[in-house]
Amino acid sequence: MRRAWAASLVLAIGCTSAWNDSGPPPFTAAETNKALGNVPRLKARCYDGSESKRQGKPARLVYVLYVREDGSVHTEPMEAEPWDPELIDCMRRGLDETRFPSRGETDEIRLEFELGGAS
Repeated sequence: MRRAWAASLVLAIGCTSAWNDSGPPPFTAAETNKALGNVPRLKARCYDGSESKRQGKPARLVYVLYVREDGSVHTEPMEAEPWDPELIDCMRRGLDETRFPSRGETDEIRLEFELGGAS
């Protein structure tokens, strides 16, 4: 599989789209940036209410967004350091509200977040 990097906001949060070599990913960088436009607010809201922030610890989270044919998203956490269940779930619920354009195709997008400190 080829991994395509999208631009601007997407690079800031660490995003890769797992797509095969048969053609371009179903979503442009602009479409991905638009769909993920709520992520900075989501990160701030979730981290501000987290045990990680109360303890003064930065957090690193990795998720896979499964984009369905209708553009809806199902998110699965893959990595978390430190383990902060409330933070992990807050981010997952917020990411599940993400909508991509309906393309009749699926995609998997890996997102990596650094929260707190130099996030």
